[in-house]
Amino acid sequence: MIEDDKDKLAFSLMNTTEAEPRLPMKIFLFWFIGAFFYLYQSVLKVMPSVIAQDLTVDLNIAATSLGALGGIYFLAYASLQLPIGVLLDRFGVRRLMSFSIALCATGALLFSFSSNFYFALGARFVIGMGSSGAFIGAIKLVTMWFPTRLVPVFTGLTVFVGSMGSVIGNKPMALLLRHITWREASQIVAFIGFGLAVICFIFLRNNTAQQNRIRNFKDLLDGFKQVVKSPQILLIAFFAFFIYLPLSVLADMWGNLFIQRAYGLSRTQASECIQMIYFGVAFGAPAFGLIASIYTNYRLIFRIITVSQIPIMASIIWFQLPNILALQTTCFLLGILLGGQALKFNAAFAHASSAVSASIVGFVNMLCMLGGFVFQQLIGILLDVFWDGSMQDGHIFYTADTFSKALSIHIFALAICFFLTYYIRNKEHEVDEELD
Repeated sequence: MIEDDKDKLAFSLMNTTEAEPRLPMKIFLFWFIGAFFYLYQSVLKVMPSVIAQDLTVDLNIAATSLGALGGIYFLAYASLQLPIGVLLDRFGVRRLMSFSIALCATGALLFSFSSNFYFALGARFVIGMGSSGAFIGAIKLVTMWFPTRLVPVFTGLTVFVGSMGSVIGNKPMALLLRHITWREASQIVAFIGFGLAVICFIFLRNNTAQQNRIRNFKDLLDGFKQVVKSPQILLIAFFAFFIYLPLSVLADMWGNLFIQRAYGLSRTQASECIQMIYFGVAFGAPAFGLIASIYTNYRLIFRIITVSQIPIMASIIWFQLPNILALQTTCFLLGILLGGQALKFNAAFAHASSAVSASIVGFVNMLCMLGGFVFQQLIGILLDVFWDGSMQDGHIFYTADTFSKALSIHIFALAICFFLTYYIRNKEHEVDEELD
């Protein structure tokens, strides 16, 4: 059992010659377990896009049903963010994260045995439920064990690891599927999850000094009121609702097909361009985290990443870039800026007690995921509204112009984000603030 408080942890990180060298290593292990869970759920999140053709054949479903398999994940994920955050603040990470990982693995195993659309839909819902504890649990570990000045850095590193999960779930998964079926791949992913759940339960530890501050559900309710009654946290949550749009819409759902239509690329080439967004996020998240640990003006950082995205998104959506190298480079730059949006959690931490950090992440992430669910569906509606009647082989064909019109909502969302930054206030985070 680790009994050292945050001050000793901070000292040990700065001066390992005078502190026990094994102590920081255990803390890094705790963080890595949480971050690896985030990577694991990222693989599960993007897997349907890789096996889409297999699913349409094996389950005899059309594109609408295929889209529902992706959307149900976001719905389950978002709906459980607040409960998971509250439970993490009450009971700690060890039991909740172990259960969440096991739930993800169970959903993946059930998914591999899907014989019809509704069984697969239920399995994806279970995966979404389990995944709801991934990022929020990883960030709870960061705020629980690391000194405040390192929280932005390890938040960024957590996003980096999760982004690698999205990369692994795309092209490497496609290469694996050349040798095995999608059902076998899902079973392999499931058994990896069960192993991770066991590792999590054995090695993970709660910070009892922080956990004991929330003694009962009245204290928990008081802490939760700090979150929902804070105008600044509400503002940051709505900022998150809009700023996540390029990732949830362009990277996770519609970007591949849009790039094929607009740039005349193959599916594999389009996937490589989308992967460059995630590589950019993997680089940008820790980089902006490091910047924020030195220069804590979140409002200015949010303004920079928001206003810089507007010309980049416009160049991708409205103006055809000259070649694939230019497109990949632009996607990478977009990803770097999108990495900075992870600081929305750190900005929110500054306006409530660190004892309710999981509730803060849960609330902000709930709005973030709801944005993904809403805008994925909205783009689909807009595509139908702007559809010009084009058909190909007897099926509806959405042209590049149709996509450009529908995806223009990105520009309006970023403009709203920039407007919201004028009302976001910076505030020094008070470490170990007691609940009233």
